[in-house]
Amino acid sequence: MTLIFVIRHCKSISFLYNPCFLRDTSVSDWQPEKYVNGSYTCHWDKYAVPRAPEDYVTIVDSTSILRIQFEEFSFSYCVNFEVATYDNGAIRKKMPHYTPVITDLGVTGEMEPLETICRNDSVFARRVLHHSVKVTVGPKSEILHAKVTLYRYMPYANPNKFVVRSEVLGEITESYVEPDSVLANRAKYYYNFNMRRYYSDGEITELPVNKGMNVPVGRIEDQYSPYVPCDDMQGYTYSHVTYNNSRAYFHYTGTEYTSDIYYKPSDKKELIFDNGYTALYKEPSHVTLEYSRTRYICDANTQINRLRTYVILTVDNHPPQEVYIERIFFQ
Repeated sequence: MTLIFVIRHCKSISFLYNPCFLRDTSVSDWQPEKYVNGSYTCHWDKYAVPRAPEDYVTIVDSTSILRIQFEEFSFSYCVNFEVATYDNGAIRKKMPHYTPVITDLGVTGEMEPLETICRNDSVFARRVLHHSVKVTVGPKSEILHAKVTLYRYMPYANPNKFVVRSEVLGEITESYVEPDSVLANRAKYYYNFNMRRYYSDGEITELPVNKGMNVPVGRIEDQYSPYVPCDDMQGYTYSHVTYNNSRAYFHYTGTEYTSDIYYKPSDKKELIFDNGYTALYKEPSHVTLEYSRTRYICDANTQINRLRTYVILTVDNHPPQEVYIERIFFQ
């Protein structure tokens, strides 16, 4: 949709504003962080094309373009204006004018869902992104609103009968299942709700949905190392913990071996459910790991010794739980 605003500064100069290069664009998902303020960058360009002189006056058609660049698409606002220059060979003077000032006002509100459509035997879920800018010319200002329709391709949808839209019925119930003491079973959230789907042929169906999500922490695998005598292993003392992008390492003095645990917290909202038409997200889980104690387990018969590290795991507001990971030294 194109919006046009005209502000008259004087008889010979006019200013024309309209969002340009607005087009339907494809996206891969509805991840909220991809479509909010801070998720895009702004880029400015300017162009000027002079017309042929007429009665000693040259009109230059100028355009300022603000391009809004998101991760998977972009669109632009065009601000067209004219600047006149008088030149009779003896006098050259640029006529008074204001250069437009464009201010990004950002994404406004949440994306607006539209009904799914079928094009050339391909089904697309759709949403509308709302964005606005302020254009100031001298003492006058106008707010421009852009609507960009985002298309998400649904590869498994049947073009002869597809879901036009879907919605959650009632409340979403949440339950938390804590891990076992050895993190063999990771902590999980379960979400239960009812979903209603509207089809292109008019059919309406309802079905229950049960969705489980792992909390981003858990044992990686059994950690085996060459045999270390019990007396040597008992000389290892816990010193500190370090993190990289996917693990927490519990370090001990006296050895280079660590006890590792999968740990990948995120600041992005976590996906609960996404059928392409309706997407449900939750705030990221807040997970903390804190060293608790160490236990040394020695078995002279099998010559298998275990360095067991106990950790206090806290997930969101749930009660802290002591779990353990271990390094196994064997012959």
